[in-house]
Amino acid sequence: MAKRGASAKKQTKQTNAGPTLYVNGEKIEPHVVDAHARTLRQGYARFHGRSGPVPETRIAREARENAIERTLLFQEARKRCEVSDEEVEARIDEHLKARGRPDERSALSEEQLARFKDAVRDEMLYERLCDDLYKDIAEPNEEACRAYYEENRSSLARPEAIHAAHIVRQPAPGAAKETTFMEMLEIRRKAVESGDFAAVAREHSQCNDDGGDLGWFSRGQMVERFEEVAFALSAGQVSEVFETEFGYHIATVYDRKPGGVPPFEELREKIAEVLVETERSRILGEFIDKLREDATIEER
Repeated sequence: MAKRGASAKKQTKQTNAGPTLYVNGEKIEPHVVDAHARTLRQGYARFHGRSGPVPETRIAREARENAIERTLLFQEARKRCEVSDEEVEARIDEHLKARGRPDERSALSEEQLARFKDAVRDEMLYERLCDDLYKDIAEPNEEACRAYYEENRSSLARPEAIHAAHIVRQPAPGAAKETTFMEMLEIRRKAVESGDFAAVAREHSQCNDDGGDLGWFSRGQMVERFEEVAFALSAGQVSEVFETEFGYHIATVYDRKPGGVPPFEELREKIAEVLVETERSRILGEFIDKLREDATIEER
């Protein structure tokens, strides 16, 4: 969630007395804002890469706004919605089981457990608030989905992709590279003759997880030499032995997807999800702006 509109600025009272935020009298601990900032930095690194400078001023501003908005939403959820103690206990059990720590509750202090319960209760109340806000959103019809498809064809285009696997071996320290190359020639013969590339990879590759399966990928995701060989293969073809900085490889391609815009039928479900999510974002944004109009937000 990020800042929207002029009302966000207008309703925020700032002083120079201190950095701690209060929203309708509720204190937002500095570590909460710091947690939002960490999340934003991680997202920035994933989107922009880790080499460029991080816009700390913008991150600090957005972290502050996100903390305010989340607090306003939780406050409203507590007013509008209800969750029973039994439901909270069941959700806690689900959380601990999913984390593989079903007995962790007994290791928590009374204060820690109380905070955990409060956080889980707020999470559930927020979910119910959202369910209420979104209850009137209709499933996008065929006309709306087709209109989105036609208007966004360029952004819906995808690059050529292949589903590939490989066998890789690195020469042992001090060993002659030719020895490894000859071993790989014999391994390739086995892969071609057996017709079971995955089985040969599990037996002989130094990277044999999932039978050397690399999944689907497009250009730019693997090292250049590997892509050069792999993208030149037809489905079912096994490459010759080739070398990259990671050692000697044998590659095969299981399937290929051409680049371009997929047919509408293939994207229909995903487009519907995008349209629903867009409507949810609009509704939530307008709702937060209304909450801010009557909110007292200050720094002390």
